[in-house]
Amino acid sequence: MSSTSLRSGWEKRSDADILCAVALHDEQALRELHRRHAGCLLALARHQRLARPLQAVEDVFVLIQECASCHKKSSLDAHSWLIGLAARYFCTCLKEGECA
Repeated sequence: MSSTSLRSGWEKRSDADILCAVALHDEQALRELHRRHAGCLLALARHQRLARPLQAVEDVFVLIQECASCHKKSSLDAHSWLIGLAARYFCTCLKEGECA
């Protein structure tokens, strides 16, 4: 199966729509969100000088999966919500020395 068929239309959907699907445990939606945002989150993790930036980004996607339904309660657009969630997680890692 090609990667295009795996996305099955998600590339045309908004981040907010995809987050709603992630909240309903849609794995393809999570893959699309990862495809769109992992690079940006990795750059942020590296900017924060985390010792294990790849692991930190994967941890954030687990957190996104757990918290995706919270986005609807936020006044932030989906991209800002994702970046904010990651930034808070990375700061917590730095303070607790878990990812550093």
